[in-house]
Amino acid sequence: MRRHWLIFGLLVACGHTAAWAQEAPRYTLTEDMAQTGTAIKHKGVKAAIPLNYSYAQLSEEQKLAVRDQYEGMPATDEPPYPLKGLAPFLREVYAAQRILQVRGKLVLAVQVNSKGEGKEVSIFESPDDKMANFAAAAAIKQRYKPGVCGGVPCTMDFVYTVTFNLPSNEAGGENAAQ
Repeated sequence: MRRHWLIFGLLVACGHTAAWAQEAPRYTLTEDMAQTGTAIKHKGVKAAIPLNYSYAQLSEEQKLAVRDQYEGMPATDEPPYPLKGLAPFLREVYAAQRILQVRGKLVLAVQVNSKGEGKEVSIFESPDDKMANFAAAAAIKQRYKPGVCGGVPCTMDFVYTVTFNLPSNEAGGENAAQ
């Protein structure tokens, strides 16, 4: 079994805008429903790559950004990637974050087999045990494009890195995500 480790993960900010998101192109997920008392749906998740794209839909530059996170990966190999992009997983953990009201970093690795199935999850960091359990369940149920090693599908880890922030009342507003 060949494994490559994703050294930085796909950093996504839930809540306030991270500094890197202001410099890179921003892609967002908007809440499904507006909060009570407003018709405005807040942008709850922001990232530097399109969240609803499969690996095949990413531009060559975006694929390179994902691949570059794998230390020592040969140019002919490909990392695993969620079939429907990052959006389904992130929608689930963002919804849980709104209920649990946790703040901090979540880092987990899901082992993706050669059939694109999540088989095992390792939690490296989590702001809360409930969030860790919820995120592990959400990650394992996703379907993935398997990693490619030497031209054939192989088992490889896919790492999710998510930073959770709580809404702010700064500047006189309730900002779920800015």
